[in-house]
Amino acid sequence: MHCLGRITRDESKLQFGDGKHHFYIEERCDLPAIGPLCPRCDKGEKNGKKELKYQANRRFDHGLVGEAYTDTSHLFDSPWYHQKRKAYGEPSKETLEIAMRAKSKAMSDSSVSSGSVSSSSTPKKILKKAPIPSVIPTCCETTDEPLVVREVQRVVFAPFEQDGKSFWKCGEKIYENVNGVPSLVNYVLPM
Repeated sequence: MHCLGRITRDESKLQFGDGKHHFYIEERCDLPAIGPLCPRCDKGEKNGKKELKYQANRRFDHGLVGEAYTDTSHLFDSPWYHQKRKAYGEPSKETLEIAMRAKSKAMSDSSVSSGSVSSSSTPKKILKKAPIPSVIPTCCETTDEPLVVREVQRVVFAPFEQDGKSFWKCGEKIYENVNGVPSLVNYVLPM
């Protein structure tokens, strides 16, 4: 079962009719979960954290997909949205279509239907087949200390050339190309 957490991002802001104030559109977390929420979206109080105020924080409580929005959520169709819509003006037709499509997409998983979360679904193993890239860079680093993996992230290295030299780019980091492999030792400052 996938996580039922509603999340949003800073890039997911849409404007009210006044063009100055904004609200957010929802997404559904796509991480696997044993319960209703994955560990990254778990809203439980951990380490004595206070209630979050940053809307785009993954742990901000917007409610579960298919259930009511929380009063503090600034997502489209939340109580806050309807209150502010009266003050800041109805969003444009195009903006409303974008927001409704996002809400519909978040609800489109089979475990969510007609405003309620299905409790009869049993946890299933989720297997995803990763595409095999045409070039598989291999990197090897050794350390004297044991390696502790805290989080696994998928990254993409893209080869490129500049001034006749070969490099690999990963996010904002640039690495030297050593025999067709990114050299994690030889990090180059971005150009």
